[in-house]
Amino acid sequence: MAIEFQAISTTLGISYFDVVTYLIPKQCPHCYVWMIPSTIDAKQLSYDLHFDMNFLSHSCVGCRKNFVTTHFRKTSNNSITFHSVYPGMTNKAVPIIIAEFSPQFANIYRQAALAENLDQIELATTGYRMALEILVKDYLIAEFPELEDQIKYLSLHQCLTEYFKDISNSVAAHVVKSLSNDYVHYIKKHTHAGFEELKFYFEIFVNDIETKLKLKKPIIKKANILSSMS
Repeated sequence: MAIEFQAISTTLGISYFDVVTYLIPKQCPHCYVWMIPSTIDAKQLSYDLHFDMNFLSHSCVGCRKNFVTTHFRKTSNNSITFHSVYPGMTNKAVPIIIAEFSPQFANIYRQAALAENLDQIELATTGYRMALEILVKDYLIAEFPELEDQIKYLSLHQCLTEYFKDISNSVAAHVVKSLSNDYVHYIKKHTHAGFEELKFYFEIFVNDIETKLKLKKPIIKKANILSSMS
């Protein structure tokens, strides 16, 4: 994954750290919200005759979780080179509107993405399926709060076919049901179907819910639209 960086300066009141600029990821490795973090601590260790290693601890302004970046610092001219971030960045960014709507989905989705990056496909698929079920049910409960007790006990397939009829008329719902079950249960019936195919249809439903959430919070207010039409 190509990490996008931002330049920051620390305000720790420690001249060694405050006089230089550090490059850190633009996104939090926990919640993937784009943010300017608060740098809360810094440490320095000697690496070799030419470099120090700087460790910076940051707090995300979104999820409030901490993460650490490491940087090589050349002792001759104080030039800084980014080295790593912990926890590691995956190649899956959760849209902010979904992360705010369903934090549990975002958490499991990131775990599944990390498993995928480590080539742990069975764990990744199980995680993606669990994440999708959480997101779908969170959305349906928000839409139909009077049916909350009923929705909680529906299967993922029932949720998709009963409440996402515009999509489930296609093969998507069947693929999500059959392939995800193959990775969850002992006997696999659809060994010919690939993980990438499952992800393709999985993302159809995630994107659909993201679009529905965006339509509920338009940038242009309804009143402004009506005003412009009059």
